[in-house]
Amino acid sequence: MRDELKIAVIGAGAVGKSCMTVLMTTHNKPSGEYDPTIEDAYFHVCKVDERTINLEILDTAGQDEY
Repeated sequence: MRDELKIAVIGAGAVGKSCMTVLMTTHNKPSGEYDPTIEDAYFHVCKVDERTINLEILDTAGQDEY
């Protein structure tokens, strides 16, 4: 059985929302350069208690102008 979850990552600017999201979905270390996000979507599949979960993770902007 596959379940789908949508997650929005919200918070102030420059606190590490994108860094956390990239690390979780790709297992790659982010570049370290600050690149403000307007909005990005990431997809990840994980298993929890024998269930396959499809995650859609929306990385949102933290700056007031967005």
